[in-house]
Amino acid sequence: MVDLGTPKRRSVSQLTSYSGCQEAYRLERIAKAPQRPAAWFVMGTSYHQIVEDWENGGRKEHEEQLYELYSADYKARIEATMQDWPDTEIWMTGGSKKGEQDIADREVLGRWQVGDYVRFALENEDEWRIIASEVYFEMDFGGVPVVGYIDQVRQYKDGRVEAVDLKTGSSTPVTAVQLATYRWAVHKFMG
Repeated sequence: MVDLGTPKRRSVSQLTSYSGCQEAYRLERIAKAPQRPAAWFVMGTSYHQIVEDWENGGRKEHEEQLYELYSADYKARIEATMQDWPDTEIWMTGGSKKGEQDIADREVLGRWQVGDYVRFALENEDEWRIIASEVYFEMDFGGVPVVGYIDQVRQYKDGRVEAVDLKTGSSTPVTAVQLATYRWAVHKFMG
């Protein structure tokens, strides 16, 4: 019998990537093909940071303050990305627009999404509350350690607990792997 050694640890994003498109997984994770930057990556990171800070800080800032915080965070991250990728013509974009236009559009879109989250959270504050955010977990799936971070764990007034993945792009996940794994982690570690 061949000893395959200790299984490599995998992240939920690796599982999701592999289950969505094995060739994309191979290019990114095995061949280590360079991935061009995209403003949507920066937008998502800034959005997550502002929402997490707002929730963890007791929801003190008003919507207008959050817009400014988002814009400052987004611009700083864009500037940092441009240090390595200054030619915005090679940036990936949504549709046929130029890189510069996509960068500008996603600042506006991200501000809107932050406001949309705030309005949704405040409208539903009697229905659910955040009991944890950016929750790290590690579980064993068939002998393979799987790690991940859950954006939010919400508890509803009926006692139900739910893992939530905040999205800034498509609202429909490519596969059910991510949320199913998060659901299992919440069940295992929180009952």
